[in-house]
Amino acid sequence: MLRLNHRQMGVGGNDSWGQRPLDEYMLFADRDCSYTYLLRPLSDVDEAMALSRKPAARP
Repeated sequence: MLRLNHRQMGVGGNDSWGQRPLDEYMLFADRDCSYTYLLRPLSDVDEAMALSRKPAARP
């Protein structure tokens, strides 16, 4: 099973008392959002482990 989540704001704000996330981390309903991902087969377990430790590229 594969699940890809889109539009998630995180778990909360700067404290543990229910504060909302900062505006820079909010996903507002009136703004467009884009999301991409790449799936490619890996046949070598060692290569898969090495790639799992590599930071994701940013657009």
